Amino acid sequence: MAPLFNGIKYRFLSCLCFCIWTALVTFRFMSTKWLGTALITVALIYCPDVSAVPVKKRKPYFLLLQAESQRTIPGIPGKAIKTDYYFVIVWKETKPPREFYWKDEAWQNCTIAKAHKNVKDDGSPAGYTSEEIVTGKIRNGDTLLIATGKGGKILPPDGIPASPKNTLWFKPGGSGWIFFPVKKITRKADIAMP
Repeated sequence: MAPLFNGIKYRFLSCLCFCIWTALVTFRFMSTKWLGTALITVALIYCPDVSAVPVKKRKPYFLLLQAESQRTIPGIPGKAIKTDYYFVIVWKETKPPREFYWKDEAWQNCTIAKAHKNVKDDGSPAGYTSEEIVTGKIRNGDTLLIATGKGGKILPPDGIPASPKNTLWFKPGGSGWIFFPVKKITRKADIAMP
């Protein structure tokens, strides 16, 4: 109820008290049917319209430019197929992100790198080259390449609840875990190992 304390809660409580006072005073002079009608009329006239109060929408932490997946099929029979995911985002916050995790069937740790668009497609992940960056140096407007880590599947990080598939989890500086569902992932051609 704390977000409502900017005047709405006070006005609502004062309106409620006024309606109760009106009911007590008029109860002695009106029948029950007219008392109900009077209370509803007073409530409609004097109580604030809570739906008319604008709700401030939070701007997104980042803009997702593209999402891609690519499978690597091992040359050894019986070995598991590995799927790598690449996300190109533009960071939109003043505080840098601290870490990213990807959740598909299982959890995967992600690496964060600064991304530069390739002039021609050379087969690099998501069409971007990456440059190492310290997460504390990420600024508002930086283009980042978030890639699933080479370590494979991991246990879910502490503090993250169970989540649906295809969800990117991240932790901005000074904040708790936030998730971003990825709706469309472009699948690149498989890589067949010899």
